[in-house]
Amino acid sequence: MPLAVTRAEFPHAAWEQAASRNKGITMNKATHEYLMQHINYSPETGEFFWKKSPAPPVLAGSRAGWLDSCGYRQISLQGRAYLAHRLAFLYMTGKPPEREVDHANRIRDDNRWCNLRSCDRHQNTQNASVRKDNRLGIRGVWATRYGSYEAQVIANKTKHRRKFKSVEEAAEWVLEKRKELHGDFSTQP
Repeated sequence: MPLAVTRAEFPHAAWEQAASRNKGITMNKATHEYLMQHINYSPETGEFFWKKSPAPPVLAGSRAGWLDSCGYRQISLQGRAYLAHRLAFLYMTGKPPEREVDHANRIRDDNRWCNLRSCDRHQNTQNASVRKDNRLGIRGVWATRYGSYEAQVIANKTKHRRKFKSVEEAAEWVLEKRKELHGDFSTQP
């Protein structure tokens, strides 16, 4: 997942102002130093606060960033928007995350250090929430037209599938199978 966002995802007025200043910030030691000089991060709460005012009308001590349309907190540094959970990794370790960053509890703006973990794309999708169009509210379980229920768990490109007479049995099987195959990244109810 890229650290910076595109113009379409950045507030229009702020984009024009930022583009005139600096062309961006690379993720290296200088970035860590800049971050440490301008922003405070609280690992216990997951919040970022400005040490110095980045530009009017933002005040020193105010909370940094905004929530994007997907629910992730973003922070603008030197003309580029960064995902706060990736900045938390940079702040705490001194280097950017090499892979994706997963929110263990699936709350996208909960950037507490204990809630963030490095993962690959496959692990990150294993910890996904239930889709909004899911009629049963149970990930990996659906009703068949014959009155039974089908359950499926995918791991390492292999589909594990079973049929059940009740939705409760299917839900229980899916949870157990996910714990077995996905480990710490299994979706919890």
